[in-house]
Amino acid sequence: MVHDKFFEIQKAWCEQDRTKLAVLLSPDLLREWENELKFFKNKHMQNLMDRITVFHIHFVSVKRNSNQDSFTCSIDAGAVDYFQTDSGDYLSYREKKMPKEKLPFENFREFWTFQREGNKDWNLCRVDQEDDWSLSVNEPISNKV
Repeated sequence: MVHDKFFEIQKAWCEQDRTKLAVLLSPDLLREWENELKFFKNKHMQNLMDRITVFHIHFVSVKRNSNQDSFTCSIDAGAVDYFQTDSGDYLSYREKKMPKEKLPFENFREFWTFQREGNKDWNLCRVDQEDDWSLSVNEPISNKV
């Protein structure tokens, strides 16, 4: 489920499909991401990802209570993460202009937290970068599936 949701959410983000994001994200995260999309639009750029690859998914936290369940996964992945400007230029994630074929493939680790109420679908409610997560898994990012 996490693997499929990861790709579905990344696709919706890259396509700026707010309708799809509204189904996949919690209301708070949706508001946050809509603000990011507006920010990029005001800078005349779109954040895109190519060659997305998931290497490992580790469950690091599970919480259950009477009305809400949640879990957090460590996702080791890699992608070409870049911006495309309205004028057709390509920028690395560090906003360095370069030809599209020179954009780097980079590994990353993120911690995705999903929640659901009752029997509703799981929604992504939080994404933390590796450095921001207090329960970091102390192992190197693996590139084996």
